[in-house]
Amino acid sequence: MRTAINLIRVIAVLSGPIVPETSAALLRAIGAGPQQTAWPLGKAVDELSQLKPGHPFEVPPVMFVKLAAEEVEALERRFGGDS
Repeated sequence: MRTAINLIRVIAVLSGPIVPETSAALLRAIGAGPQQTAWPLGKAVDELSQLKPGHPFEVPPVMFVKLAAEEVEALERRFGGDS
């Protein structure tokens, strides 16, 4: 479980430039401080040990919603271009 939470931290840091709000929400949920939000430069084993055993976290709300088939079709018609 600790490895999974540390993976969430790594993914949140790496995805920050792409989805900054979601990244920030994940980092808040796992209680990552400034020292844990730096771009990973160390060895993988070090990155997966940033959050120590017993580190508190909270389950964040749903970050992404599943699109219904009708919504996907509408988006394809709107943004799909000429085929």
